[in-house]
Amino acid sequence: MVGDVPVEPTMPATIMSISKPLTVTAALTLVRDGKLSLDDLAFGILRESPLLRRGESVDPRMQKITVRQCMSHTAGLFNAVESLNDPAFFQTLARKHHIQLIHGRITQNDLVRLGMREKLLFTPGHKFAYSGQGMQVLGRIVERRSGLRLDKYIHRAVCVPLMMRSYYVAQIRADVV
Repeated sequence: MVGDVPVEPTMPATIMSISKPLTVTAALTLVRDGKLSLDDLAFGILRESPLLRRGESVDPRMQKITVRQCMSHTAGLFNAVESLNDPAFFQTLARKHHIQLIHGRITQNDLVRLGMREKLLFTPGHKFAYSGQGMQVLGRIVERRSGLRLDKYIHRAVCVPLMMRSYYVAQIRADVV
């Protein structure tokens, strides 16, 4: 039930955190196909420069984060990527041609670059902490290694083999990162 309405299997619904296991499954297909290793260094694959404000630096432990740690929420990366939402900063970066805004929003790749300024919660591999940013990083790795946008690769590598014929990809609201 959603409120007073019974939920039917054919009703559209938001998937929210179910996208995390879909992203991990997509990454595991790349592991299976020999295009990715669980012990590959995440930021070594991405080779992206961080988006830093003056005086900020990257936590050096970030360079030791593996694909496996992103998948298992043991990378030490923070959870809520919404905390990075700073439209004025995004506009400044866009004016300086450091990023490109799409419909006034930061791209998923630039969201990862922005998150690189955040200090790790702990040394990678030492604890578990549910991490939206870890999945953002993993999603960009899937894109880099597959050559496809994440949703397109998930469709090809996960949904088609499972014979999923119907699903809906929602657009992110403009007021959310």
